[in-house]
Amino acid sequence: MSPTEPGRTLAGATCYFPARVPLPEFVAPMLATLVDEAFDSEEHLFEIKWDGIRALTFVEGRDYRALTRDRQDL
Repeated sequence: MSPTEPGRTLAGATCYFPARVPLPEFVAPMLATLVDEAFDSEEHLFEIKWDGIRALTFVEGRDYRALTRDRQDL
C-alpha cells in the first residue's frame, strides 16, 4: 500500500511524501507540561504523562535508531 492511498490519511489531513531525503540526526521532542487541571478541546490531542522513558525512533529500511530526548542511544 502506498502512503498516499486511501486508508492511510486522517480525515481532513493531506498526506504526501516529498522527494526522499535523509532522516535528520535528531528531532527535539515536545515535552509534557504539568498542569493543575485538564481541559477538553476538539482542536487538541492529549497524551497522558506516564512515568518512563520517551524515545524517538528513526526507521530506514531495516535499520533503526532509538534515542532519548537527551540523545542517549537506547
